[in-house]
Amino acid sequence: MQKREETRMKVKFLGGAEEVGRLAIKFQDDSTRFMVDYGVVPEKPPQYPMPYEPVDGIFITHAHLDHIGALPVCYHGDRASLYTTTMTANSMEPLLNDSIKIMDLEGYPKRFDVTDIDTMFESLTAVHYEDTVQVGKYYATPYSRRPHTGVFHVAFREQQEDPCYWGSLYKGFKPPGRREACEG
Repeated sequence: MQKREETRMKVKFLGGAEEVGRLAIKFQDDSTRFMVDYGVVPEKPPQYPMPYEPVDGIFITHAHLDHIGALPVCYHGDRASLYTTTMTANSMEPLLNDSIKIMDLEGYPKRFDVTDIDTMFESLTAVHYEDTVQVGKYYATPYSRRPHTGVFHVAFREQQEDPCYWGSLYKGFKPPGRREACEG
C-alpha cells in the first residue's frame, strides 16, 4: 500500500472566533483556498470580519446576516465560485439588498453595492444535499441540518474517504459516514 503525502491545511478565522457573528473561516493549503460564510455582526454600525482574502470557492451554510452579511464584499473585483442551497440563495438577495438600504438610511459606509451582489449571484452554483462538488483538490459535500430547511453542514475531504472539516456543529451532531447516520 502506497503512503499518501500528508497535506497541511491552514485554518484562519477572519471572523466568528470566540464570538457570535461575522463568521468567516478560510481554509488553505499549497494549492487550494476556500471559505465558509462571510457575515457581519448586525449592530449599529455593522461589524465586519477581517478583510477578504481571495479564495477558489465560498460555501454559505445559511442566510442569516452573521453568515452572509459581508459576502458581496468578496465579489468586488473577485469571482470565487459560490455554493449554497437554492433556498438559502433565494433568502440572501432580499437581505443583502435591504442591507444596502439600511447603510444608506443610517449613513454607514458602503462596503458593497448592487453590482457586487449581481456578480455574486453570477458566481452561484446551487448545491443539493449529499451531492459532492469539487474545489481544487477538495471534495465538498453538504448535508442537511434538520430541522432547519435550506441550512447545511459541509464536509470537506481531500480524497473521497478522508474527513477534513464539519461546519455548524451542535450538541448531538453525528458526522454521516453511513446513510443511516444522516437520518433524523
